[in-house]
Amino acid sequence: MYFVSTGQHFTCPLQATLHLITNQWNGVILWLLTHEGEAMRYGALKKSINRYSRTDISDKMLSQSLRQLQEDGLIQKQEAEGSYRLTATGEQLEPILSALEQFGLEHLVVQDR
Repeated sequence: MYFVSTGQHFTCPLQATLHLITNQWNGVILWLLTHEGEAMRYGALKKSINRYSRTDISDKMLSQSLRQLQEDGLIQKQEAEGSYRLTATGEQLEPILSALEQFGLEHLVVQDR
């Protein structure tokens, strides 16, 4: 069994991994942190998410998503700066997120929001 921080368990490791990154906001947060290459403060994350998303993220949802990603060991909060960065585990998702981004660039039609 594969467990994630939400308490859910999966018998398939692929299904468990997809659960971690396909939450409405988690994938965007992880993608931004991989592309930024450095820590991002809460406000900068929120502004960037809202720029790339169809709908704006609320403070409550951003806080919940950041907390879940921390519990899953994918990001860490740097208390002194109040910023977030990928952990070594989270950095391992970079090639996966890049491949998903490339697929989107090649196969999806862009529309204004």
